Amino acid sequence: MRKKEGDLIKKILSIIIPAFNEGKTIHIILDKVKAVQLMAGVDKEVIIVNDFSTDNTEEEILRYKQRNPELNIEYYKL
Repeated sequence: MRKKEGDLIKKILSIIIPAFNEGKTIHIILDKVKAVQLMAGVDKEVIIVNDFSTDNTEEEILRYKQRNPELNIEYYKL
């Protein structure tokens, strides 16, 4: 995806993560995504789709998002 900011076009890498009962492991996945360094001029966004989890996946995702505001996380629950 590309976003236009003024006269510059900003490149964004979208990372889509499906999650089902990942409450115990979602923070590990997100830490790894957060640690990846991209080329200059490329930002990343993380799109997490919670697929009817019955554990604490949602709470862990929201907690991670709150503690790591520098990582652009979009969260969707089915």
